[in-house]
Order: sequence, then C-alpha cells, then structure tokens
Amino acid sequence: MFVLGGEADTAETIRETAEFAVDARIDTVQFMILTPMPGTPFFEQLEQEGRILSYDWSLYDGHHTVLMPLLITPEELQWETVKALKEFYSLKNIFKNVRFTGWTSALYRALAWGLIRHFEWKNRGYDQFLKRQQQGDSHPVTLMERCLDMPKVKKKQLKTASEQLMVSLTEQKGVLHIKLSGMVSSFHLKELRKTLHGRLPYQYGQIVINTEGVRFASEKAAAGFGVYLQKLGRRARRVQVVANAAKQARSFLNLQKKSRKKLPRFELLVHKH
Repeated sequence: MFVLGGEADTAETIRETAEFAVDARIDTVQFMILTPMPGTPFFEQLEQEGRILSYDWSLYDGHHTVLMPLLITPEELQWETVKALKEFYSLKNIFKNVRFTGWTSALYRALAWGLIRHFEWKNRGYDQFLKRQQQGDSHPVTLMERCLDMPKVKKKQLKTASEQLMVSLTEQKGVLHIKLSGMVSSFHLKELRKTLHGRLPYQYGQIVINTEGVRFASEKAAAGFGVYLQKLGRRARRVQVVANAAKQARSFLNLQKKSRKKLPRFELLVHKH
C-alpha cells in the first residue's frame, strides 16, 4: 500500500511511485490518498489552515481527495492517483508477471482493471467538485438560480397568487444545496427535472433540499415530488430534506416502507413555527 498526497508529493513523485510498483513486480497494490482522520492532530492542523475540502465523512475512505495538498492541486492528486492505479492494473501488466506471481494474481488484476474504471465513471461528480475548489475559499458557490414560470396558456387555469417556482443551486464544502420556493405543480415538476438533469452530477456525496418555501398545487404534484426525491436519492450518499412543518413533509414523503429503503442515509429536518 502506498499513500499519495503528502507534503512533498508532486505529480512527478506519484508517477515515479507507480513506475516503481510496476518495475518491482509487486503482486497487487493500493494507491491511497492521504486522508486526515477527524480527531487527529493532523486534521486539526489542516482545519486551522483552511485546507479541508469536504466534511462529508463518507468521502474519507482513502480514495477521495479531501485536503488541499501543498505542491499539487486537489484535482491533480485525484487524477494522478487514479492514473497510477490504471497504469499498474493495465491490460499490459495483467499477464506480464504471470510466471512470477501466478494466475491467481492475474485474476485479481483483471478484476481490479474493471473496478478502477467503474470507480472513475461513478466518481465524475466529485471530479467536477474538485475543479471548482480554490484554496481557502469556504464560501458557497452559486451554480444556478432560475425562475420556472407557467406558460401563458396554463396561467388562466390556476387560481393561486403565484405560479412561479424559484430554484437555487449552490455548493459549499462538497455539499450540494437545492433551495425551492414557490408553487410546485405537475408542470413545474417536469421543468424542475429538466433543469436539474444537466446540472447535477450522476453521483454526489450529500444533497440538502430546502422545501420550506414550497406550496403544492395538488396532492398529485406532492406525490410526484416525493417520487423525484427517491430518484435524487439514488445519486447521493446522503440526502437531507428541510421542511416547514410535519404536515408539509407528510404530503410528499408518504412513501411505502419498501421504497424508503432505496433512499440513502435519508434525514428529514422539520422546522416548526
């Protein structure tokens, strides 16, 4: 096992480490990213220096860059680590050392070849997050602010005072915040799906959805919103929904116990007034 991303590490040293692992004919390897574990002096030091990128503990697995390195960017550290794994577990090296390490090793390497590519594809959202990071910047990054309005033909059919739905999408410390305010109808829900489809990564660490300012045009719209929350839940490790009252939450979270299991680490935060 090799730990990458130390205070003296650069892209060049990471590549040299991968080359050494290949040349030394090591059976199998793990290239892990230096991870500051909460409660340790190292974590406290990085936190004081403003070098912690995310407080999503599910990312503290040695495979995600959660700190700001000194001599390399977080994006480069993530990319070079995955690149080192792909180099070691390349098709060329799977069968290269069979006579030294045996066919069992070749089987493990072939399995790792597929797992690494799956991880790279699944981790696209976090790669996008690392690209947006700036050293010492802890302020939320606005990704989108949009007003979804009903078409003129539909407006006459609504008797509500407002037919608009405001959508705000921000990101802070690896947490995606979706804030909704206004009327949610079946039309708005359809437009919301279209709007967020291209903005949200396929996989994300944590998503917080604020629905305190939301009103539903019908029970059907509320039920449709609940189904949409389930679909969002499959794209995150953790989902938090902030609601204005328990009654409002029940209107769109009237889900069967069986369907609830599809949601990851789901939390409902109800603000009573």
